[in-house]
Amino acid sequence: MGPYAVSFHLRDSVVYEHPDGVAVQWVPLGDGTVDFKALVAQAATILPPVHIYCKPITARPPVVLSVYSREFWEKWFPRGRSRDLGRFLALARRGRPYNKPQIEADVPELRDRYMDALKVQQLEHMEQSLEYCRRPLGLGIRGL
Repeated sequence: MGPYAVSFHLRDSVVYEHPDGVAVQWVPLGDGTVDFKALVAQAATILPPVHIYCKPITARPPVVLSVYSREFWEKWFPRGRSRDLGRFLALARRGRPYNKPQIEADVPELRDRYMDALKVQQLEHMEQSLEYCRRPLGLGIRGL
């Protein structure tokens, strides 16, 4: 589908082992497990010239994927392959939890009480993510 793409967005996550499977949490770009340098380089060979969007979503708790249960595979990946699971587990083994302090928006009693701080945090995460896109990844508006 690469040659037909009209846009491409980047969102980072930490992916790490958890006793109940694999945990995934969205984080600011550059703080996660994703190798964006390799991803952007590969995208450049596949995609036509497109807009690349920085789409950090943060302030959410980790989600644990029960990858060792039959129910998970039957529901989400009924035609999943063991080699794909192996690659995902290898990624999780390399990953680490996101340990930076943050306000989590999914906790209603905290979200309402700390909305102003949550807005500041989201702005900081966006600025950090955009800086990561500009510097290490070399992305940005060109030719203007």
